[in-house]
Amino acid sequence: MSSQLDSHDTLQDEPDDLLGFDQQDRPQMIDAIKASGPGWTEPTQSITFSASIGWRPDLINNDTAVCHLHIVNKLYPHIIKRIKAARAAQRQVIVAAPLNAWYSNETLSSLDELEICPLLLQPKGQRNPSEWTAKQYRSIAELIAMNNLKLDPETTRKMGHRILDNALNAKKPAELGWRFEDFLCFLFSQISYFEIYKHNYSNTTEEIDLVLKNNRVMESILLLSPIVLISGKNKQTAVGVPALTSLRTKMSKRRGRCKLGFLCASRSIASTVSMDELSYRLDDKIVVLLDGEELRGLLDKSEILDQEIEKLTIEAALS
Repeated sequence: MSSQLDSHDTLQDEPDDLLGFDQQDRPQMIDAIKASGPGWTEPTQSITFSASIGWRPDLINNDTAVCHLHIVNKLYPHIIKRIKAARAAQRQVIVAAPLNAWYSNETLSSLDELEICPLLLQPKGQRNPSEWTAKQYRSIAELIAMNNLKLDPETTRKMGHRILDNALNAKKPAELGWRFEDFLCFLFSQISYFEIYKHNYSNTTEEIDLVLKNNRVMESILLLSPIVLISGKNKQTAVGVPALTSLRTKMSKRRGRCKLGFLCASRSIASTVSMDELSYRLDDKIVVLLDGEELRGLLDKSEILDQEIEKLTIEAALS
């Protein structure tokens, strides 16, 4: 067996900056990953994916999943190559890392393209290497959105189009829903004055796709709306008036704290929706309508996302 097949990824294999973590942190992080779900064990030998590619990951879960612990300053090419081989072999790949290892635009983009499942490692309480927790996300997009990670414009544009394409190409109903929801989380998280509060939020009577905190409530362009609601529809047919009515009803139930909403369609919005929205001209709430073409337009203007959202809000108010 070749040395490539025998090699085991340890900190000694990665001589660069370890982002402030060392060999004392590693076993505690591994323990946190094991505690995050059943079935994780440390492998005793490499997995052979081809004649030239083998991998002894940090953890395995039967024959279905592998886990790589990432605590260095970049995702090395040989790791990417092994992840690709594992994905091609229909293995789920989990990449676990502390928050500061997720700041790299290059790492986030590469792992999003490979469709890995990210696991966020966090120390309990104060910085204590003996205790860690692990939180899994269903996608890199969700990880970015829920941890307020800001990307450069080119990465935002590239990743955004890919995430939206994946949502449009999804086949199963549940996947259609969560992929488009994750795209909206990703897109709106890159607007500086918005912060994702929760997505797929539900109470005893209703479900809301995405709830934002508006951190610029004193600016008149964005209204006095500390809470912003977003409704996303990923469907082949045009989104109709019932979706607008549902969103406006949910906005009205927020005790006066929600004056701004976005109705987002992955493809198209029926013309009847904009006509119906005109009937609310005397209302103090604004709903911005965004179809698939307009969502892609926002991605293509990722350098000025903040200004574009303000512009769309003004146009919705003036219509």
